[in-house]
Amino acid sequence: VDTVNDEQKNDSIADPLAIFLGGVNIQNAEIQFLDQTKKQNLLASEINLKIAELSFDNPIDLIGSLRFKDLNQKLDTELQLTGSINYDTKKDRYGFENISLKGTVGSQKIGLKNEPFSLSLDGHLRQKEQDITIDNFQLSGLGTSIETTLDTFPIAGGSAKTEGQMKLESQDLSIPLKIFLPYLNTNSISKKNKRALFDLSFRADLEKGDFTVDKIESFLFGAKLNGTFAADDLYSSIPKIDGDLELNTPDFSPLLKLYSAIQGSSSQTLVKALGREKKRDLTIEASIRTLPENNTVHLEKLEINALNTKVSSILEVSSFKQNKELKGSLIVKNKDLTNLLALVNQSQVSKYVDNGELKFQLAGNLDNLKVDSSIELYRTNKNGQTKFFSDSS
Repeated sequence: VDTVNDEQKNDSIADPLAIFLGGVNIQNAEIQFLDQTKKQNLLASEINLKIAELSFDNPIDLIGSLRFKDLNQKLDTELQLTGSINYDTKKDRYGFENISLKGTVGSQKIGLKNEPFSLSLDGHLRQKEQDITIDNFQLSGLGTSIETTLDTFPIAGGSAKTEGQMKLESQDLSIPLKIFLPYLNTNSISKKNKRALFDLSFRADLEKGDFTVDKIESFLFGAKLNGTFAADDLYSSIPKIDGDLELNTPDFSPLLKLYSAIQGSSSQTLVKALGREKKRDLTIEASIRTLPENNTVHLEKLEINALNTKVSSILEVSSFKQNKELKGSLIVKNKDLTNLLALVNQSQVSKYVDNGELKFQLAGNLDNLKVDSSIELYRTNKNGQTKFFSDSS
């Protein structure tokens, strides 16, 4: 029975591809999608696709083209596809070679006039192991480039070992983003902060529970992110972990605009309120590692600074396989509550309090966790600070 189930799982990827490779000839087709709720009117026309008849162990050429329009956004894209696919019976895998997608994109709304772009792809998909390898993926256009490689990346819980890397560079990321987020407002974002960079490389052995991020580096709308992470024996009672992460930006308002464009009208009130803040810097720092002297995992540092508020936390975790033992604290300090109170429409409260501190102490295990908390609120006057309210439990 187990053998039959394994075969059925292996066929889950192979069967659709085998049908796809069986020879296709589509000429001048057209598909239209209309969603009045989301105000979408999409049209794919001049669809042409030709795939040669299935021939094992031999490349099968494919040629295609189409024209895509978003009528509401006045977006017009033309695409041409070439390349070859094959099924290797000896290695039991599907290959895709010299896949090339070239085209142009134009939009009156965002000022694009038939800008060229291209994509190239080479790799293979193994049927039995159910993983994918991308030897080469390159996407370029609109001042942006993406390069990616993946080695035996599992797509259905197959391969144990995998690794990969991805790099994105853009002179102005707002241009391609506006194609997918037409309501993204970037007029007040400086040219320097419209640049973007994302660089990531990783390795993993999913069977052993080893995972390493050799490097993560990012720059998006003025926000810088850097970090590394390594974990060995994650499934054991004493995993070995070592990681650091740091994010900082002098002005989080461009990120708010991106968030607003993704979330839509549901986030407008909060985004506008935060956008009115004069002090808009944000920093996040975190460090986690296993201490060799007692083999406990320590969240040595988690610190967030924004809106005159500092959130800091430490946490120690031991006995991973059974009932985890926890010990730690969370402290929230605020130097000026005026802005935070205004965000939640409670400005009148700032007449009585203008700063404070909230503390949590926790100890025990997940079944019997003890939490002690305290809160102190203060009012500043000409004689210094006066305690307005305090409580502990």
